[in-house]
Amino acid sequence: MKLIVATIQPDKLEAIEHALQAPGTYVLYVTKVGDLRESLLGHYRGAEYRNPRPALRLEIVVVNDLAVQDVIDTINEIACTPNREHGSTGSIFVIPLNEWVRIPAEQLGSTAEAGAGSSNTHVLSMTSQCSEVQKLKHTNKS
Repeated sequence: MKLIVATIQPDKLEAIEHALQAPGTYVLYVTKVGDLRESLLGHYRGAEYRNPRPALRLEIVVVNDLAVQDVIDTINEIACTPNREHGSTGSIFVIPLNEWVRIPAEQLGSTAEAGAGSSNTHVLSMTSQCSEVQKLKHTNKS
């Protein structure tokens, strides 16, 4: 399992999301960031200043290690622009991912108690564990 972190131009997001619909590939987060390597020149009250070029950071989990190169190639094909004005249109980082744990939503009231399924029991036990962790943090501060 790998975590792919890619910085792309904002106008390429929709095409990349549509292309990465393969099973075992999950686009988890999209964050607005600024590329400091290629800043934009601005003017304010007669003074010049530099602003980071707007970019998006994608965090993608790829479950099958054999699909990692396909995901990288797809991002490269879509995000690459023939614009010679800019030295780079983004970056791709591949990071090993040992574990992926989803934090369950807390269920309140009778819906959590009424369910007899094992998933509700798991949610309730996770909620009580979260409460215990919060209690420990508060007692350690005292």
